[in-house]
Amino acid sequence: MGKKAPFRKLLSSFAERSSAVGPAHIKDSPFVVGKVFWAVILLAAIAATAYQVIDKIENFYEYDSKTAVEIVFKRELPFPAVTVCNLNPYRARVAEAEAWEMTNILSKYTNVSALIKEPTVSTAAPLSTASPQPASFIVDSEQRLAWEQRMAAEKDSNSYQNEAVESMLEEISHMDEAVRAQMGHMMETMLLSCSFNGQTCTPWDFHRFSNWRYGNCYTFNSGWNGSSLLNSRNPGSDYGLSLALFLQTNEYMLALTETVGLKVILHDQNEIPFPEDDGMIVSAGAHTQIIAQRLEVERAPLPVKPGCRAEQDNSSNYYSQVIPGLRYQEKTCWRSCLQKEIVRRCGCQSGYYPGPGVGVCQHRDPDDSNCTDTVQLQYRSGELQCDCLPACHETSFKAVASNALWPTGHAWDLIKAKLEVYFPYLKDRNMTVGWARENFAKVEVFYPALNFEKVTQSQAYYELDLLSDIGGVLGFWIGLSVASLLELVEFAILLFAALFSSGHKVTAVKKVKDEEK
Repeated sequence: MGKKAPFRKLLSSFAERSSAVGPAHIKDSPFVVGKVFWAVILLAAIAATAYQVIDKIENFYEYDSKTAVEIVFKRELPFPAVTVCNLNPYRARVAEAEAWEMTNILSKYTNVSALIKEPTVSTAAPLSTASPQPASFIVDSEQRLAWEQRMAAEKDSNSYQNEAVESMLEEISHMDEAVRAQMGHMMETMLLSCSFNGQTCTPWDFHRFSNWRYGNCYTFNSGWNGSSLLNSRNPGSDYGLSLALFLQTNEYMLALTETVGLKVILHDQNEIPFPEDDGMIVSAGAHTQIIAQRLEVERAPLPVKPGCRAEQDNSSNYYSQVIPGLRYQEKTCWRSCLQKEIVRRCGCQSGYYPGPGVGVCQHRDPDDSNCTDTVQLQYRSGELQCDCLPACHETSFKAVASNALWPTGHAWDLIKAKLEVYFPYLKDRNMTVGWARENFAKVEVFYPALNFEKVTQSQAYYELDLLSDIGGVLGFWIGLSVASLLELVEFAILLFAALFSSGHKVTAVKKVKDEEK
């Protein structure tokens, strides 16, 4: 009984002095039932506290994110890089002269004479005025068979055209860059007029690069090769970029191009554009206004989900070998992953995204063709493992386009006089308004206001939030605070001291008895 007295004294003292309410009620209750009741309540409160504390800790290690959106106003805004591509990749007459092998390939799938004829505007059949059939309408077997045969023929036609494009791409990939550039549309012969912020611009203000689908593409305000960047100091179409372009539809290769117009992409200067995926189509015969809205996104790095990759981390960018100084992009990471896998497994590189090093895969070589097709299939199905996260800092542009018929008859009279001076060889053509609407396009790009949207992603649940929530749970269920925790620490120290003192006394008594014996 004497050995238990110090521990009882400690427990009694702790219950009296503790700021937690449970122990005091257990000690002070005069009845056993009351003590049991308060003991059960205290244990239930401790269990609830433990459950919620564990839940808060698990919530913290989920590393969820939150997003804040704000509109930022500036006195001036950086103007986007504007990339323009003719929808026709290569000029038919130049291709025929410079790359006879390519025209031989295409002649298997289309009449060569059709490659260089001017496109005509097709007239769609009028829509039927018959009442629509109910959803339960059942097509008879003959109609279904006719439809399936039509789709099969369409598939074969598309397959032939795709094979023609693949073969042409292979031939072009072996050509010198200067020859490929010469085959494409040249800005010197396309640009009719250009101005930015009321100041005249020239073809030499555009940076040319090659694209596998669109041939020569040209970027205004690219910032490449040390060129200075332009800013917008006033909103509105009068202070943006205005272009009038001659599309040269007489040079269209109709086997490769079904539409007449331009591809226009707005992007950041440190990012490579992908015209085959991004941007908008600008139709011939139209005055198109593109309203740009700048969007800046700041993402939180790992472990916050979904994570991001710093723009300086460009080690996985295959394109940085071709164009130095590019910022990390998620899209370039995916394309680089695909290209690197083709190089690793096939020993050659895809002609769609060529770079330095190994040669281009031969489309007509069965081994190369089967290997690249297998990798492409895995890429499309998501089986290819590519560690591609979004960029931590990303600048993009929302674009809204509107257009109207252009040019009008009166405007065309003025434009025609300029054309005859700038392009003397056009004097022999029958340059009617209809011809002009198949060959010209006008584009304006501008900011409607000097502001931009900023999206900031951050960690949703910080360490301080976790500590605050744990403190709230402890206080709510069992009335614990920092002072209460210190009391528990003090009690533990005193309990350890009592145990040590008691053990030391027992050892001393035993030693004395042994000596007496």
